Amino acid sequence: MVFGSLPLLILLVLGIGLWLDGARARELASGLAPQLCAREGVQFLDGSAALESWSLSRTPRGVRIRRSFSFSYFSEEQGRRQGYITLVGAQITAFELQGQTTLEG
Repeated sequence: MVFGSLPLLILLVLGIGLWLDGARARELASGLAPQLCAREGVQFLDGSAALESWSLSRTPRGVRIRRSFSFSYFSEEQGRRQGYITLVGAQITAFELQGQTTLEG
C-alpha cells in the first residue's frame, strides 16, 4: 500500500517544485523588467510580467526551463507597447521592446 502511493507523492513533490520555480521566475522577470525599461528610457506599466510560454532548453549546465514573459511599457513616441523577457533558469537570455531586441545572450 505504501509503495503504491510513492509515485503519486513523487509527482506531487515535482509539481510543487515546478510551481515554486515558476513563481520565482515570474518574480525575477517582474523585478528585472522595470530596470531594463528604465535603462532603455521607457516606462514599465502594470507592475508585473505575465508568462507567455515555456519550454525545455539544453545549456552547458544541463537542461533548463526557458520561460518567456510579456509586459507592457509606455514610450513617448509610440504609446503603450508590449515587451518580452526570456529567462533560461534564472538567467536573462533576451529582452525585447516591441520588435527591437536590446539584449540577447
